[in-house]
Amino acid sequence: MKQNLNSKNSQIFKKFEDKILLLNNENDILNEVNIFSKSISINDILNHLLELFSNEKYYLPNNSTQNKITLFSSSSYEFSLIHTPPEVRTSSEATSLYTYTNNVFFCPLIDVNDVRYTIYEQNKRVAPDVLDEDVKLQIKKENVFVKNETIFLRKFKDVLRFDGTKPLLLFMIISRKDTLKYSWEYNSISLKPVRIVLREVNFARLGTTAKILGNIGDGNSKALLLKLSQHESHIVRWEAARALINIDFEEGVSVLKRMMNDKHIEISMAAKQSVQMLNV
Repeated sequence: MKQNLNSKNSQIFKKFEDKILLLNNENDILNEVNIFSKSISINDILNHLLELFSNEKYYLPNNSTQNKITLFSSSSYEFSLIHTPPEVRTSSEATSLYTYTNNVFFCPLIDVNDVRYTIYEQNKRVAPDVLDEDVKLQIKKENVFVKNETIFLRKFKDVLRFDGTKPLLLFMIISRKDTLKYSWEYNSISLKPVRIVLREVNFARLGTTAKILGNIGDGNSKALLLKLSQHESHIVRWEAARALINIDFEEGVSVLKRMMNDKHIEISMAAKQSVQMLNV
């Protein structure tokens, strides 16, 4: 009996996956998620997950976490089950809000007893990799989560905030088309941008590695850091320059002077300020 149930669940998920992969319009995807979420129970979802896990002969690390389980993924979409445990925080406590690097769909799977959410937006035409502190978030929509009603969030434009004091269980679909490398962090009280966050995993690792090498101060790292100082990511370039200053001051200054003409305005300005501060 259990085997038949699991087999049926697998077929339901496979049918849904095949449908989603053929859709390009956001409204079509939104409607399809609503229909699917109404056609399947929480028990069916959990049974399907147990079947997936029991069929794994080896542990293969993926992007699932304690609160996120990836149900399927392709070059176009990632479909996951999200559980958000309740948080303890005061309403006056400042938190960070982040833009998305991809278009995202959220669909609540349980009745959540008046959990409110707010969608903020910014529609100014700005580049994701250049922070504009004058871009303030505006309220786009305020509502309560409704079971089986999907919400859609545009990458870089929309930001979601919700009452985190109650648990939620949601489907999440992430469009993997034209993924951005950067997101913006906003202060939840002022609704103003605080910093740019590098989301491209390899770029982020390079930036962190450059920073560590600078702290270690080993001269053997100089050749690698010189190469990274010309990386396509302005954040990686800047971390490499900062590290070079600690390892080889003259070489670092030379890189800073070159960066005074960097194509990224924030890097060129920072380089000019650094050269002036160092009085070189």
